[in-house]
Amino acid sequence: MINKKILLLSSFVLFQLCVWGQKQTEFYPELFSMEVIKKATKLEKSHPLEFFGAATEYYKDGKMNDAGFLYYLGDLRYRYYIATHLDEKPDGERAIFASLKSTIGSEINYRLGEDIDNYPKILDAVIEWRESNDFKFYSRKESPAKSLFKNWGIAKKRSSAYLVSDQTYKICNRNLNG
Repeated sequence: MINKKILLLSSFVLFQLCVWGQKQTEFYPELFSMEVIKKATKLEKSHPLEFFGAATEYYKDGKMNDAGFLYYLGDLRYRYYIATHLDEKPDGERAIFASLKSTIGSEINYRLGEDIDNYPKILDAVIEWRESNDFKFYSRKESPAKSLFKNWGIAKKRSSAYLVSDQTYKICNRNLNG
């Protein structure tokens, strides 16, 4: 009788672990690969700079949704990290972040801006991920107030008016620059 209970309990636990593991990797499967979701989970334990390196790799491979997801998640994580770690050095965290935004950020934004319907879906997913997953490298429990206000940049970018005006601006620039 005890062996049956142990076997039944073990089967139940194993089943639950499988279901839990599956839920952890299924996040907007119509937008993102399971690979990038696993990567994001792993990156949550790393310095925010790592998100940008990973986004660059996905960008090079032509996986724009995955690249955009990691880029914007890294953007949020880096903003929070900078807000909680004041650094006034000219070559410090702020300078690194600005450099990343002007290089890989401009490339990813340009490409994502080509699909006005897809872009807000990625931003929504990033906000949802951020609210559901703590940044383990520097937990939001360390500074909850600063953590809450760090969605504003993505939320602003998400607004339809911004996206439409941003797309119009990009189209005009493309036409002018050939």
